[in-house]
Amino acid sequence: MAPNTSYPDSRVVETAYGKVQGRRLIYEGDKQVDAFQGIPFASPPVRELRFKKPVPPESWSCVKETKKFSARAIQGPKNPQDYDVNGVPSEDSLYLNVFTPCWKAPDEGFPVIVFIHGGAFITGQASDYGDIGICENVVSRDIVFVTIQYRLGYLGFFTTGDAVCPGNFGLWDQVEALKWIQMNIEAFGGNKHNVTLVGQSAGAASVDLLHLSPHSTGLFHKAICMAGTAECDWATNSGMVKQCEAKLKRLGITEYGSNEELLSILRTLPAEQFGVGLFTQEILNEEAGIETHPDIDGDFFPESFDKLREK
Repeated sequence: MAPNTSYPDSRVVETAYGKVQGRRLIYEGDKQVDAFQGIPFASPPVRELRFKKPVPPESWSCVKETKKFSARAIQGPKNPQDYDVNGVPSEDSLYLNVFTPCWKAPDEGFPVIVFIHGGAFITGQASDYGDIGICENVVSRDIVFVTIQYRLGYLGFFTTGDAVCPGNFGLWDQVEALKWIQMNIEAFGGNKHNVTLVGQSAGAASVDLLHLSPHSTGLFHKAICMAGTAECDWATNSGMVKQCEAKLKRLGITEYGSNEELLSILRTLPAEQFGVGLFTQEILNEEAGIETHPDIDGDFFPESFDKLREK
């Protein structure tokens, strides 16, 4: 990532929700690059929005400063130094980052790459992939590059197995980010008709899962999956309801009248409680080695993968 040094301000870009200004991370030579880091693509999924599909962000009137990565999604630390290195996670984490050329775009706009981070659906963040390196190695090749974040772990994939809480909120977050990109990327010089979706590991599985879901139709046009697809045994889990029931016991929640009442209880808990225990060996799924997964819910995936792939 860019060191803690002073960079010039980027140009101001007007999005559908308000103006943003970032930093010019490459500010010398003919191929200068602007970075807009920490742009909200959805409202914070907190309080009554916890365990719900994402909703668009509220508009703002002043120029929003977008000069640093947002907090990562709630997740468990993998080592004692993790918080010191990567900062404290937050439930308010639905942000994206746009890295864009400053030179004149072709008439159709620059091609766009959208990258989804990996991390077994329980860890990871957009900042893992840096910023200066993206500018020097990708954007310099006449590409607009976007990295996104999404809800992880139980906040991203908790399910009651019915319509009360069908789950897959992390995937819905990815769809919301793609909708934002379709709405706004032209303002950054990108071609909304030429979007390539790229992911690594769980991000790669996400790319394939998005390809299968009718809810992402038209939001991207090409796909690259690196080290994962929807067919991997860890990509989905038919036993997510049981996994969630086990999590409830660990939270001490054993009595509730209905699933609606259960969600009301869960929405009162500190967000950090949903990260406790993630990525610890004793509670990892024995078969796939991952605790939380996307689920075949009848909504994000209205049919079986075989039928969806045929379409």
